Amino acid sequence: EEGSRAILQRILAIRRHLPELNGPHADYLGAQAEPGVFACLRRDGRNASVILVNLNPTAASGEVSVPLDRLPESLRSNCTARDLWLDRSIAVLLQGDTLMTGVPLPPFAFTVLALRAADTDLPPLARSPSRWADDAPDIVITRRTPVDWLEIKGGGVSCFVDTETGLPAE
Repeated sequence: EEGSRAILQRILAIRRHLPELNGPHADYLGAQAEPGVFACLRRDGRNASVILVNLNPTAASGEVSVPLDRLPESLRSNCTARDLWLDRSIAVLLQGDTLMTGVPLPPFAFTVLALRAADTDLPPLARSPSRWADDAPDIVITRRTPVDWLEIKGGGVSCFVDTETGLPAE
């Protein structure tokens, strides 16, 4: 769908800028969020990010907690967080042995929260969101027949979508 092009390009741009999103470590139990909000902790040596997806048809608080022992050592005493989808700093609270943070999420919305040591610069995404897509790889969308599918290619990934349902094609 042509209307999703900018969103897909922004997602790919964020992924390119965060080494932890490109590594093999995905901790699906390391971040806890409210019911109906998917949370996944991604980390590498000194960095971590939390992916949040609101699967609810209603707004969610987006609050997330991460046990400190699931984070890299460099983030356990003093860290900062940035909502990379909206490019804004967010508050972090270290409470006992848990890191608490989050952002409100509209229905079916998502974001990536980048966690960095307080003495480390956050990822270089200071550009306005409208510019994120400028240097992202092109997304190519092609209709496939005789089956009514769209093929979506970009960033080394290809998928087929059923045009009738909008779901991935089997």
